[in-house]
Amino acid sequence: MFEPGDISYGDLTFQDSHPGVIAAIASLVGLTPPAVETCRVLELGCGTGFNILAMSQSIPGGRFTGIDYSPAHIDRANAAAKTIGARNVEFLCASIDDFAASPGAFDFIIAHGVYSWVPPATRDAILALIQRTLTPNGVAYISYNTHPGWHLRNLVRDGLRYCNTAVDPREALDQLTHSLVNPESPYGRALQAEWSSARIEPDYYLAHEFLVPNCDPLYFREFSRHLNTRQLQFAAEARFFSNAFAQVDTIKDQLGADPLRREQHLDWLTGRYFRQSLICHASLPLIADPDPFSVLDLNVASTTDDPSEITDDLYLTIWSQLNGVVPAKSLDLPGMPDAFLAAVLWSGWRDRVWALRTGTPASTPRVSAHPVACPLARLQAAAGPKCTNRHHRPIVLTPDERELIQTLDGTASPSNGAALARLAAQAFLVS
Repeated sequence: MFEPGDISYGDLTFQDSHPGVIAAIASLVGLTPPAVETCRVLELGCGTGFNILAMSQSIPGGRFTGIDYSPAHIDRANAAAKTIGARNVEFLCASIDDFAASPGAFDFIIAHGVYSWVPPATRDAILALIQRTLTPNGVAYISYNTHPGWHLRNLVRDGLRYCNTAVDPREALDQLTHSLVNPESPYGRALQAEWSSARIEPDYYLAHEFLVPNCDPLYFREFSRHLNTRQLQFAAEARFFSNAFAQVDTIKDQLGADPLRREQHLDWLTGRYFRQSLICHASLPLIADPDPFSVLDLNVASTTDDPSEITDDLYLTIWSQLNGVVPAKSLDLPGMPDAFLAAVLWSGWRDRVWALRTGTPASTPRVSAHPVACPLARLQAAAGPKCTNRHHRPIVLTPDERELIQTLDGTASPSNGAALARLAAQAFLVS
């Protein structure tokens, strides 16, 4: 039997919630977000704290606060912070409903995996807290489950909850789907399709996504109305190319001019089941259709260290100039105007060859005589192969890289040059 309270969600990080990512999207829709280098960040429901621990490492001039209702989570977070020597982060055992903070105390507020999984009063408390403590130009990130996609996913939630008296709910739901009277019916196909996707997820995901008491998806229009009650507004999705304004013209023609209506319509066109929405104060003006030329005001970071993964020659020309995080305006496509460079950056971002952001994470692409790796990555490498780099991107290390990174504390001069170069290119080195 899966009991959500007995299964930790794990030491996870969420790249789209990083202030540098949030600020980049916010700037493209007309906002002037606070400076990332000195930002003050609050995470609601921070779990074991690794999301803002990683941020505190990449933004040493920032201040980070995480709250969670679980004493075990906060103990784990504080222990990890002490181990890596993080002095710009604090973790508090507190409920969202009762948390007190000064007005305008935070530049960025993160609520990942909370809004849909708490009672209605706590959902309202989340928005009230954002309204009160977010700086005038601040931006908040809220993830939540949405309809219409969750109408189908509820088949899995209801099935797992029905079968959760079994020793192994996976086995029980497998048996259920394999014994359908009419597996080719619309119901049979839908249940099998949703379960085939969900069953490969780890135990913590099944427990906390499908078996928690509160799991209340809603339509985007309902979320937008809730924002209105707290003088807040939807600005954009944190994943830029999931926004309605970033769709191809053939789809945009169906969506209409009203930004909120076309977001809801896009959910119907795509069957969206999850959103990561950026919100701000309702008084701030927004741009309905961002200009691709505006990406030239952002910074660019590669998402791969392997040029063989890049098949487009223009992409490869730009990628070869990405030594760390580089201002877009410093890049060069010989003989091409800025407008063409902006279009290539836009399309390469869409194709996930690179990422756009504001701010410059505290890392170096160079290998020093006595290299130092990110302390959090060294801690993560001791536990497993997945580590978060200074760009807030999870990377699975090879066994050699994992062994090497744990030794990089500035006291030695390792001889494994190729592995060191890879760690530097992957934004794991501090010096």
